[in-house]
Amino acid sequence: MAIFELLDYIVNEPPPKLPAGIFSDAFTDFVDRCLKKNPAERADLKTLMNHEWIKKAESENVDIAGWVCRTMDLQPTTPTRLANVQS
Repeated sequence: MAIFELLDYIVNEPPPKLPAGIFSDAFTDFVDRCLKKNPAERADLKTLMNHEWIKKAESENVDIAGWVCRTMDLQPTTPTRLANVQS
């Protein structure tokens, strides 16, 4: 797709949706709120930061840097936090 076709598609087509049944309802709702085209309908930062998916994610002990390094078979340049994350 050429750049102008892509821009036309973004402007004139509905925003993408996550596939059903793969992600949690809370995450799907969070993404949907972020992808509203009309700024008046799109959630603001305060609303997003108080979303149930963010609140749940804040309470989880996840080492993203360590997971990325394990997934990509990389050595971290700085120590990563140990967490109960399975690859």
